Amino acid sequence: GLRVLTTGLNLAELDLHGGEGLWPEVRRYVKESQLEDLVDECLGGRAAPRIWALLESPGAGPAAAAAGLGVAMVLADRGQAVVLLDGDEQDPRITRWMGRAEQEGWIDMVRFGASLHAASDPLPSDNRRGSVAGIGSFSPTGITPEEVSELLGRLRHQADDLVLVLPAKLRSQPWLAEAQIRLLCWDML
Repeated sequence: GLRVLTTGLNLAELDLHGGEGLWPEVRRYVKESQLEDLVDECLGGRAAPRIWALLESPGAGPAAAAAGLGVAMVLADRGQAVVLLDGDEQDPRITRWMGRAEQEGWIDMVRFGASLHAASDPLPSDNRRGSVAGIGSFSPTGITPEEVSELLGRLRHQADDLVLVLPAKLRSQPWLAEAQIRLLCWDML
């Protein structure tokens, strides 16, 4: 009984390996896909701030990470302030792609008071700069539900949209409890 929303792309067509080629590939993905239509449908008139949770179905490859990067770029290009958080501690694709392994990230904001500027890299956009935060200087983080709530509360004041990339596992529940828009991502091929 769930709605199926599609980007219209095969994930095998994407070359998301990080480094200098990451953002041009995300830009191509956004341009060639139906991602903007998907974002419109998911927004459904919701006012900012909004929290998105893109869940990675087990064994689905980089679906949620790719979708998270694309959704963040679409929103930023529309003039929204966006913060993208990599919340998949077991397979932190976005953290790796951004080259932020063992650097400051969202856990450093929670535990050590790091600023968003120090804990993230810029999300390139045509209209507004966003931020992409990796996990941080250590993992597993052992983040508590109270810390999740505190972090997201802090970030709500800095962004119109918080885009969370998470595994579809029980440990994501504290993050999901805060999200208004929840999408389970997988590659149908």
